[in-house]
Amino acid sequence: MLAGVQAQAEYEGQDGVPGGTSPSIGRPEAHRGNGRLHSYTRFDYISSNDAKGYNSRGASYQELKRYRETLIDYEKAIKLNPGNADVHEQRGHCYRLLDQHQEAIKGYVKVIELDSSKEWPHHYNGMAYRGLRQYHGTLQTSETYIELRRIESANWIGTEQVAYAYTNIGLAYIEFSQYPKAIERFDKALAINQNYTDANSGEEKATENLK
Repeated sequence: MLAGVQAQAEYEGQDGVPGGTSPSIGRPEAHRGNGRLHSYTRFDYISSNDAKGYNSRGASYQELKRYRETLIDYEKAIKLNPGNADVHEQRGHCYRLLDQHQEAIKGYVKVIELDSSKEWPHHYNGMAYRGLRQYHGTLQTSETYIELRRIESANWIGTEQVAYAYTNIGLAYIEFSQYPKAIERFDKALAINQNYTDANSGEEKATENLK
């Protein structure tokens, strides 16, 4: 499945959070130590039963956006330790950024099965469903993500992340020609950031279609 795959996407700035960061991808402390990438390289010897070693080297490749090599190491880590939700999530990110959205969704669903308290996989699932143009999936997973974040922290409701989530929901409603619902979601996004380009353009489109 991985043969010939070329990474076409950059993960910086694409995850719905400032700078492309999140609790699980793009965050310096997630894959770095003291400002450096892990010491693992493609030439390092890793014991065939060292799940942590494969995970760490995969994380280094991921930092370098070498997603094909990342996936190979994550697959080995998962085979050795299938209960590690974080590795399943990182593998999902790589598939999503390679536009292999169905594989990404499988990864995120596995994360939720292993740890139902995690909210971020729902967010990324929404992005993957949008990549597949399966907007019912986008609506369901994005709404779940917002609800879980509400439960986690009342302060979160006024952040850029929720503006992004509401915008994704609004764009999905446009696909179903449910323009009032779309406008309602865009309004919520713009109440947080009135200069949010996607929300502004989405609301203009929805409003125009109501005329």
